[in-house]
Amino acid sequence: MKKLFTCGMLFLLNIGLAYSGGFQINDQSARAVSMGFSTVANPTDASAIFYNPAAITGFDETLNFALGASYIMPGTKFTGITTMNQNDTYEPENWNFLIPHFYAAWKTPVENLSFGLGVFVPFGLGTRWPQDWPGRFLANETYLQAIEINPNLAYSFKLGEIPVSLSAGWGYVMGNVEMKKTLDNFFPEPILTLQGDGTSSTFNFGLQIGITDKLKFG
Repeated sequence: MKKLFTCGMLFLLNIGLAYSGGFQINDQSARAVSMGFSTVANPTDASAIFYNPAAITGFDETLNFALGASYIMPGTKFTGITTMNQNDTYEPENWNFLIPHFYAAWKTPVENLSFGLGVFVPFGLGTRWPQDWPGRFLANETYLQAIEINPNLAYSFKLGEIPVSLSAGWGYVMGNVEMKKTLDNFFPEPILTLQGDGTSSTFNFGLQIGITDKLKFG
């Protein structure tokens, strides 16, 4: 059993993260942000619905709520060679975003069973570049938003003397996107605008294991 656990830990420690082009929003809790998002194994409020829903079985309160918003001020620069063979630096326009979130966890009358609900924005933000920047034929403006409604069920039990919690959830996602770019080989240069929206479903699963009183695995 010890060898199996060690191999499992080594496997999980080698898993990397993939981010969606800078549009992924992990800022779903002030505590998680201040801890560098190292709260997957031990979230202590209802924002666990986003980070690890299995943890909601460990709350002492019958009801636990988390409501807040993140104010995001993106910033970037582009430096490249222009048609005059000079290095110029371009910056996108200031475009700030207020991203709200709501989470609730309920300890049901069924022993060891908890229910959680999250309404949050997992992906969003946008960029708006000057009309004359060198990359205008690729993108002038990009805006992306996805809103997810995510209910979860979590159940806790003991594996020998080790407490274990498992969760399963379903998400309903509403998304929209808008992209603008300049078309080359035309004068004056026209702007192409693409817009789209849609809905989709997602599934998520969570795990929390209390290795010791002070060490948890998630």
